[in-house]
Amino acid sequence: LDFRSARDPRVPFERSPANDVGFDNATPIFEQGKYASETVPIPVATGVMARLMEAELRIRAGDASYLTILNALRADQTLYPTALPALPTNFTTVFPVLTPLTDPGTEQGRIDQLFRERAFWNYLTNSRHGDLRRLVRQYGRARDALWPGGGGRQYVVNGNNKGGTFGNTYVLPVPFDEQNNPQFSQCISTDP
Repeated sequence: LDFRSARDPRVPFERSPANDVGFDNATPIFEQGKYASETVPIPVATGVMARLMEAELRIRAGDASYLTILNALRADQTLYPTALPALPTNFTTVFPVLTPLTDPGTEQGRIDQLFRERAFWNYLTNSRHGDLRRLVRQYGRARDALWPGGGGRQYVVNGNNKGGTFGNTYVLPVPFDEQNNPQFSQCISTDP
């Protein structure tokens, strides 16, 4: 997804104040603006997440009122992240207010629209992987259309190959500490 280039107020960011670059001495570093620090608690569930679940249920029921839910969330500017005090004082990235969505006219289009909204609302909440898995399992989307590893795609940033290709794994590895748990039972399926 075009998290940064979408200029969406739910994904605030700023170029590193010192115009720092990454390990390759070329790729710009950007600072996220959603959380004040690396130790801020991330909510497990929010009212926004609940409303997004309602919208999905309405799409599945063929109810066009899902759009009312999405547009009400987009109109409520109090839900948007704001520039936080821990960020540099020159945090000036300001994005436009979100405009209302329109019905794409097909169930596929509505699902795409919903999951795009979910991605932006849930940015940096660690829920994207579950959404991608649901798109494969419940909505029949092709794995390679969702994960970057399909077809041996190269790791490219700003049009520059950064070396290597994405792998073909669609699941997260089980941490070693959990494997040592005698109550742990591992599923060996690598399907999403």
